[in-house]
Amino acid sequence: MLLLLTTAIIADEYTDPLTGVVYIYEKGSGVAKVKEGVYHAWDSRTRSASQEKEIVVLDSFKVDGCEYAVNEIGNYAFYYSDAVTIKIPQTVKRIGDYVFQGNYNLRAASLPDSLKLLGVFAFSRCDQLTTISLPDQMTVIPRGTFHTCRSLCEITLPESLVEIGEMSFICCSNLHEIVIPKQVTTIGMGAFEECGIATIISQIEEPGDIDINAFGDETYENATLYVPTGSKSKYEATTGWSRFKTIIEGSPTAIQSIRQRNFEEPAYDLQGHRLNGSRQKGIYIHDGKKKLAK
Repeated sequence: MLLLLTTAIIADEYTDPLTGVVYIYEKGSGVAKVKEGVYHAWDSRTRSASQEKEIVVLDSFKVDGCEYAVNEIGNYAFYYSDAVTIKIPQTVKRIGDYVFQGNYNLRAASLPDSLKLLGVFAFSRCDQLTTISLPDQMTVIPRGTFHTCRSLCEITLPESLVEIGEMSFICCSNLHEIVIPKQVTTIGMGAFEECGIATIISQIEEPGDIDINAFGDETYENATLYVPTGSKSKYEATTGWSRFKTIIEGSPTAIQSIRQRNFEEPAYDLQGHRLNGSRQKGIYIHDGKKKLAK
């Protein structure tokens, strides 16, 4: 009988004394990651109450003379944090699942160009997030990445993008315009459903291989789809794209874009449920603002 012996690798931990963020590493490996499931976005011992709460991820740290580069943020690491801003260094290559989900006060974010993998639902339910900068070489926006980011009003999708995951922008009610890069080959189900999109600019020249069910009925009915010159008939013959009532070849002018945004946006109750039909008496949310129906 051949008996194989295995040695369990035990990871050590390092806690940043300024922020309380916990990192794990293997001795001598030279690399580290933010520990999974940690909630240490802000340490009240080191900041006053008037200062913005900020997530700061180290690019490296030293233990016993050995330097460790931080190249990953583990799953759920800053899940439902109360941070307003985040700083992610260029050393980070992987960001896990649900890392920033529920950061209700997060207003803006920038992902490093070094990033190779972004987990699912990474920024889901970040209600105050208005803008985010994506890496130039990003190829996939995973499932549910910006799910229910109701304040997101501006995002530039990188030209390298190939896949837009299902539900990736669902319920982004203030996202009025989106430009789809020409290399995109997959758009997941419900990717832009329940959004306030009035203008879609598709740079895809051959839509025939991309059957989509990515938008809501209101978008298909009311929004304008702009397509490359000479490709309108191809879009009209493609499942999903053909549902758009208005398809125009070429790019919109600035005036056209503004006009397209002047449509009735959805309203929500204080629990985030969409209101259909006439407004009931009481407070509701419309266009990102609280309003009173008498």
